[in-house]
Amino acid sequence: MPATSSAGPSILILTLNEESHLPACLASVAGCDDVVVLDSGSTDATADIARAAGARVATHRFVDFADQRNHAHAAIEFRHPFVFHLDADELFTPELRLECAALDPAAPVDGYYAAPQMIFDGRWLRRCTDFPA
Repeated sequence: MPATSSAGPSILILTLNEESHLPACLASVAGCDDVVVLDSGSTDATADIARAAGARVATHRFVDFADQRNHAHAAIEFRHPFVFHLDADELFTPELRLECAALDPAAPVDGYYAAPQMIFDGRWLRRCTDFPA
């Protein structure tokens, strides 16, 4: 069972050969005290970049996203009761960090949804996802 803390969520980042995207993703979670990269067997510098940024790195062969996430929750001890899932090409915004930090770790919930803002070529693509759900 993860430790209880109001410091915010643990962060889980799924990767495979993401050396070009991972630095921005890791920068967006800088200051989070529990960042885990679950790598699918990268052959580039992904794992080294993650470790240099202070993330813990684990490896698991990719079958599908559900298997990867389920493996993470079964095999990795997270520091916080809430685990926020990111892909390496996604960013954790300061506003989202504040919302997560305000969550009650003792709340009787299984999880929360976060509506993504899809950005393409520097422009927000309105109404292409559930934002603002």
